[in-house]
Amino acid sequence: MITPQPSNFAFIGRVWPELLIHCRNAEQSAVSNPRVAGIEARFTLERLVDHIVEAYGLRSVSDWNLNDKLNHRSFKDRVNQRIHDKMNVLRRFGNDAAHNPDHIDPERAVRAIGQLFDILVWAAVNVARPPLERTKLPTFDRSIVYNAPKQRQRSQQEIAKLNQQLQKAVDEIETTKLLLTEREETWRQERKAHLDQIAAFKGQTEELARARDQLEAELAQLRADIAANTRSIDTSNNFAISEAETRRDLIDPALAEAGFNVARGNLKTEFCLADGKGVVDYVLFGDDGRPYAIVEAKRAGKAIDAGRQQAEYYADELEKQFGLRPIIYYTNGHEIRLLDDAANLPGIGAGAGYPSRAVEGYATKDELYAMIRRRTQRQDLNTVSVDTQIAGRPYQITMLQAVAERFGAGHRRALLVMATGTGKTRTAIALVKQLAQAGWVKNVLFLADRKSLVKQAAEAFSEHLRDMPVVDLLRNQHGTGQVYCSTYQTMMKLLGSRFGTYQFDLIIVDEAHRSIYRRYSRIFDYFDSLLLGLTATPRCDVDHNTYALFQLNDGQPTANYSLDEAVDEGYLVPFKAFQCSSVILRDGVAYKDLSPEEQQQWENQDWGIDDDGLPLDIPLEVESEEINLKLYNKDTIRKVVGQVLCHGIKVAGADRIGKTIFFTRSKKHAQLVCDIIHETNPQVRAAVITHEVYDSLDLIDRFKASGKGSLDVAISVDMLDTGVDVPAVVNLVFFKPVYSNTKFWQMIGRGTRLAPNLFGKGLDKREFYVFDYCDNLRRFEDAEHIVSTTGSQQRPLSERTFLKRIELASLLPADDPTRADLVSGLRNQLQTVPISSVLVRPEDRAELEHYLCADAWGSGTDIESAGKLAYLPFADDPEDEEQAKRFDYLMLTLQLALARGEALPTRHRDRVTNIARHLLSKTNVPRVADAASTLEHYSEDLWWEGITIADLELARRTLRTLVQFIDPGYRSEVVLDIEDELAEPAEFNLPTETANLSYSSVEDQLREVLEKHLDDLPIQRLRKMKPLTAMDLAALEEIIAGVEGVDEFRARIGDQSIVGFVRSLIGLDQEAVQEQFADFLSRSNLNAKQQEFLRRIIRVLAKTGSLTIGQLFEEPFKDLGNVFDVFPGDDTIVYDLKDRLDRIGKMDVAGGGVGEAG
Repeated sequence: MITPQPSNFAFIGRVWPELLIHCRNAEQSAVSNPRVAGIEARFTLERLVDHIVEAYGLRSVSDWNLNDKLNHRSFKDRVNQRIHDKMNVLRRFGNDAAHNPDHIDPERAVRAIGQLFDILVWAAVNVARPPLERTKLPTFDRSIVYNAPKQRQRSQQEIAKLNQQLQKAVDEIETTKLLLTEREETWRQERKAHLDQIAAFKGQTEELARARDQLEAELAQLRADIAANTRSIDTSNNFAISEAETRRDLIDPALAEAGFNVARGNLKTEFCLADGKGVVDYVLFGDDGRPYAIVEAKRAGKAIDAGRQQAEYYADELEKQFGLRPIIYYTNGHEIRLLDDAANLPGIGAGAGYPSRAVEGYATKDELYAMIRRRTQRQDLNTVSVDTQIAGRPYQITMLQAVAERFGAGHRRALLVMATGTGKTRTAIALVKQLAQAGWVKNVLFLADRKSLVKQAAEAFSEHLRDMPVVDLLRNQHGTGQVYCSTYQTMMKLLGSRFGTYQFDLIIVDEAHRSIYRRYSRIFDYFDSLLLGLTATPRCDVDHNTYALFQLNDGQPTANYSLDEAVDEGYLVPFKAFQCSSVILRDGVAYKDLSPEEQQQWENQDWGIDDDGLPLDIPLEVESEEINLKLYNKDTIRKVVGQVLCHGIKVAGADRIGKTIFFTRSKKHAQLVCDIIHETNPQVRAAVITHEVYDSLDLIDRFKASGKGSLDVAISVDMLDTGVDVPAVVNLVFFKPVYSNTKFWQMIGRGTRLAPNLFGKGLDKREFYVFDYCDNLRRFEDAEHIVSTTGSQQRPLSERTFLKRIELASLLPADDPTRADLVSGLRNQLQTVPISSVLVRPEDRAELEHYLCADAWGSGTDIESAGKLAYLPFADDPEDEEQAKRFDYLMLTLQLALARGEALPTRHRDRVTNIARHLLSKTNVPRVADAASTLEHYSEDLWWEGITIADLELARRTLRTLVQFIDPGYRSEVVLDIEDELAEPAEFNLPTETANLSYSSVEDQLREVLEKHLDDLPIQRLRKMKPLTAMDLAALEEIIAGVEGVDEFRARIGDQSIVGFVRSLIGLDQEAVQEQFADFLSRSNLNAKQQEFLRRIIRVLAKTGSLTIGQLFEEPFKDLGNVFDVFPGDDTIVYDLKDRLDRIGKMDVAGGGVGEAG
């Protein structure tokens, strides 16, 4: 007689015999075949989880996997935390066994068998029918696992087949997922056979239904019997695996993912220090046998920083022992922090490092080695020259030095504000090259929000960094290189799969002002890297969110170079703006003002239907705001197109319209403009370029090109508003209103770039035209009164609904049934987001876990702080159609009004009534017909009398699944062709900076006259600060006499010299001023702030002709600090500056030119 093998799981056969064979298989395979053990243990766990879910009626969706069910709030409420941790350990081990090809440590499998034992011991006492008595529970004997007969190794194909078979067994379980005793299982099979026998005979449908009902009733009783056991019996005395071991089983797999485990010899646990005064939880070793990192683990209930001081001490001792200071990790289970306090940052001091920071996981051996190696290889950025072939303009060098100083001082994030066309991308490329040569970075990620910007950046990086392979992830997601270019959306999909936390050393965020931080800031939290933001938004308009992301104070970017500076210094071209308008664009259209023929045309249009499915009344007028959005008038478009083609800047000997962008309101508007351009002049090559056009990137390339096949005119809906560089653009047509100051100046930036030889050899682009048909110029004329933004306040519907539910729950009494339903719904939403998801910020994970518990929502607790989790990407229920969610929001608005004691908003109340009435016309739909009597009740005004929050909640539940059957209201797009009147373009002076000099009308006339004589020798000498003769002064007086008599002029300027007055009107030559400070600017020891201060001095002199030392304490200098702050500790520099300014200012008499600077 064969003696059966002993087993730790014999007790489970008395409770759930179905599981016994799988437990024994797992137990006997642990040492010799750990993969099989993991798969069998995971199957057992999944059957137990399904049993608990069904027994207690917990929430579950058909396509939920084990992780979804295990970590759902309702399940976690039923299972105590220690058991839940063990289940997660077992789940992860099973997943690794099934899908991870790496070696499975048999010791890990043995511990997993112990975890399975602990789980089943708890389950047999707490969720079995009938439960086992705790006194009869066995204790775990590890020797049984170690002494199990050795099994043959299974091939990968056999293991995959086993995994598929067990998964199929779970999916195919019929009737019930309850775990049954042997007697109950026999009974269930008899019942099923009876049902099958009845079903075999036709005409027995009533008996079959009764039999099924009886079976379901008996199963329901089984569930009720199990659920009636509300006690929670502690079985920890019988646990095979301690809490510390379980915590280790949570950390160890994370380290294993990074390539560290005991079997490989590169991980040591409970490592004793040489002085015998401490034991390090984990030490991570490199190939050279030296410790690359340590991990100090504390209990989840402790603050994250509780382990820092101890970890630093351990690092000190290991450094003494091995001659290398390890990277420090410390964790409390919810958060991991990294400390590299020996980073040896050049700007701080020898050996100084970074402050600790939150990270998403553990670095691999190679990544840790790179961090450590960088300590000695990282050079002072000031000692590595900038490649001036990439970015050699003075302001670009200042930008790069500012970033170098910020990174060198230990900051990890920087933001550059640079006007469109000043070379943001080239500056970033030069920085990448500088950082790479200085040993700071190796791998770089460039992010933008548009495909065209990604393509443009990838091409630029490839052109300038030939030694660093560039990968455009939009075209090649599997490519390898050093510089990766991607959109935010694509990168979000690759987090945690293609790219790990430590993949990139630098991330560059292009057009940072448009980043949707609520959705994409997780990218910047996930990757542990330096971060550089680029934006063309004026610094006063950069929102609070942007500055906060880059850890800067509002209004204080790392460096700034504005549009007016770039124009003044000749790096961008200025624009000439024209205010244009038509009667219809200005006033809209009124039916009464139309001719009889036009009125007939108006009446024959389909204007749309309302939300109740009825045709909209023919409007008596259409406001100007709706022109080119809902109503399009061909005659208006025809006249606008004709005016632009007539007055716009021409090229090719004035035979062809220059590159022109039409900014339009909608796809329909754009297409009409394109059609009418072709009707007006078939020779003009025009195309609509929008995100929806399948070949939009090819069309942009054609618009950038010249010659055959190129485009003259691009009609854009948003796509060309920002980011796309076409230097040859000379005409911008604002055929839509713009309400964002930031966006307006971004759009203006499409025309500011230099274009040498655009009109022929030596004939460069000197300006571009702006035609405004929607009053944008007036809207942004007074830049001082444009309200700066603190960031977009628009939130997604799901987020706004979540916040309203929290507010309503906080206002309702604790025992209110509606509140209970609200709380349950909120917790269900939170439960759909795994705590480990990369979309959950690390600092919010503890908060999320807190609000998953029922106690967090009890009476007297602060639930409003749960609002900080509203940004999470909650999964929708199957019935959560968009119409249903919008209806929820409508009803919440009404409920909140009642809760606050306010009157119900009439508009919202009428909307509910109309929805009910509209649904009554849809009784051909069975679901609507079933609710007809209720709908009739809701459609009556009487229903609103004495309305309560509970009434509204019942109505919400009734109607939310029916609103999908309402015909959505819409307003048709109407195209007319009625006569319009177009005014001639009027030149409009739009300032490009907030503070502007004020001149009298006579001075304006004088300036105009003087500017016409800029090529005259006396004017050139004056502007270049050369000595003037008496004949030169006489020539100046003669020019002035054409506007104002000499005597009147002398009276006007008083004691001021004629030279000083003329200089104040037309300024000085930029290059001549720069020559006066050339020796200053050539000094290598100037920091970024000092360089910027000198640039402003040069710019003000070039613009105003003079500057005193006292003015250096005022705008535009004081935001940098006063002159003594900028040049601390060296007053001789300040006095030198004073002498130079005085010499420049004293050139007021004949022969008084400026000599060489001393």
